Amino acid sequence: MQFSSLNKKHILTIPAFFLFLSQTLLLIYYPYLSFHNVFSLGLCLSILILAFIVSLSSPPPEHSALNWLLLFLLFTTLGFWNSNINYAYEERTIIFLTQFAFFYLSAKLLTSRGEQNIFLALILSASIIEGLYSIIQFLYINPSLLNLVNDNNKIFEISAFQTQIFKHRLIANDINGTFTNSNLLASLLMLGSIALFNKLKENTKKTTLVNLFLLIPLAASLLAKSMGVFILFASAIFILQFINNKKTTLLFILSLFLLFILSPLYPGKFVAFFPHSFQSRIDYLNVCYKILRENLIFGAGFGSFADQYLKVADFTNEITRYAHNYVMQFASENGLFAGVGLFALITVGLLGQKKESVNENFVIKDKVRFFTYLFLFVIFLTLSFPPFTFIPFEYTVLFNTSLLLLQTGIFFLILKSIHSNTSSDKILTVFGIIIFIQSFFELTLDKLCFAVIFFGILGMKISSVDFLINIISKRISLILFRITLTAGIIIIGALTFSNYYSNQAQDYLRNNDFNKALKSLGTASKITPFKNDTLNLLLLIRFKTNILDENQIKEIINEYNILFDNNIASSDTMYSLAQICHTNLKLYNFLLDEGLKAINKAITKSPNNQHQLYLKAKLLEEAGQIKEAKNLYQEILNRHQNKGYNYILTLNNSELEEIKKRLSLD
Repeated sequence: MQFSSLNKKHILTIPAFFLFLSQTLLLIYYPYLSFHNVFSLGLCLSILILAFIVSLSSPPPEHSALNWLLLFLLFTTLGFWNSNINYAYEERTIIFLTQFAFFYLSAKLLTSRGEQNIFLALILSASIIEGLYSIIQFLYINPSLLNLVNDNNKIFEISAFQTQIFKHRLIANDINGTFTNSNLLASLLMLGSIALFNKLKENTKKTTLVNLFLLIPLAASLLAKSMGVFILFASAIFILQFINNKKTTLLFILSLFLLFILSPLYPGKFVAFFPHSFQSRIDYLNVCYKILRENLIFGAGFGSFADQYLKVADFTNEITRYAHNYVMQFASENGLFAGVGLFALITVGLLGQKKESVNENFVIKDKVRFFTYLFLFVIFLTLSFPPFTFIPFEYTVLFNTSLLLLQTGIFFLILKSIHSNTSSDKILTVFGIIIFIQSFFELTLDKLCFAVIFFGILGMKISSVDFLINIISKRISLILFRITLTAGIIIIGALTFSNYYSNQAQDYLRNNDFNKALKSLGTASKITPFKNDTLNLLLLIRFKTNILDENQIKEIINEYNILFDNNIASSDTMYSLAQICHTNLKLYNFLLDEGLKAINKAITKSPNNQHQLYLKAKLLEEAGQIKEAKNLYQEILNRHQNKGYNYILTLNNSELEEIKKRLSLD
């Protein structure tokens, strides 16, 4: 499938491609774009448009591939919307639809039936795991935690209970949505079972362990919940897809030229920057480095990162999150030995490749491939390890992009090595066997047996029988798929425009231009009236400008309560409302009661968030309930001192010192 062969009547092709490339470049040049940024949403929109065009302009994938995608839709829905994730619904929708379109495009680029089945089996199995974990959480985990929360005498039991779950990698503080890093191990074992079964059935002597090892960074990227991973990985695929086509190369240059001409015309800021989240990523990567330093040769063992993290971390914010840098996590788990092996794999793979194409869609000249991999290798060396890098370039999107492109290069080396019998392939196999065996040093037997047996059976079914062929007709499958993409284009298109006006309002707010900010937010709220951040900004501005009377403010607070009762507003949203009420207590007397109501609702969804408990204690103190406030302050300190609560989102040192001062007062 070549995009250059698209029918000229599809006039969306050129603008979608321009949008796609321009947004990719923005992600590279501007660090830490978030969901709330119009450009990251624009990039998701362009992926959906491209997928829709491809579905119209070229033959659909094989019947089995479409059915895989439909089952993926089913299981991700089960795991995604039943989870305890704190994302608002519109953000869940963005992640889900972008993933869906990305997987479709990826399936189109993988031409052989075996490649499609393995890729889609990996994705579907991760979805199944997520669905099973959601059922476990719904039937067992949540009731147990709620019972323990209701009994204050068992507070330490909660700690031990959740920590045990966390260490077993079944479920962390709560399920963070589809494709979290906790699914990585089981999915890798599933992929290994399928690949090994295929090789045994083919009666070939060629080992697949090296391919399994090289798939680790790819699987880690695919199973992360970060939208940027999908966007940047797709970007690398498209660039490789277009690299030998003169028309698309010209279009890329034109997009780059237009981007630098038009970007100064944008009145707002490109970056939605949040210092707290940015700092937490730096802290997390520093812990990766600590683990690597303490286990320099052989690492801490694959699958044991979470356990080691609890022992060396000197902070607790976002402890349940993935490392945001899978090369660093891989090095910390497998040590310098594995790191050298990774460099050797890349180098030998570079020097040993023949002049053959990966498949009919990827024909890359030797010089282009060599300089592409050389660039990735240099970027990897200069940006991977925090102690040796220049601070302004650390942890930026450029940093993550480079690592992701490196992983993409490894993926294509896998595809090439499958069809190669060179001496370099034998060296790759040796390194693959050593590191693959070493990675299981601290892997518990029960997890290994469960994953191999369950996914081995699934793999045999996939390999021997196309058991999905009769589920649904090909035409209905394609119609449903196009409907899904169309809905995604409409939804994310609306969110893109809404976020444009929200970002514009934030710029006006920074300049204290409240009237223009209100006007922009009014436009945004008309497009997407359910967006939490729009409501937060709107209420904050109205408080600051003091233009509302008591009844109008009560009506706005009631909107929050309705959203919460309908499970639209998240815990963070009600926490934001409580913060606004606490900051503006002097304006209206009723804000104290409303603040307490809001924080209590937030705590019902996040009972272990100490920031929320701290705010509740301060509100209780303002309400004159000194004894209750001190009891809560003491509980927060007890939780902080209890090792089992290391992974809970907790307070910084200055806040803890403030609590101690308040407890010392009579």
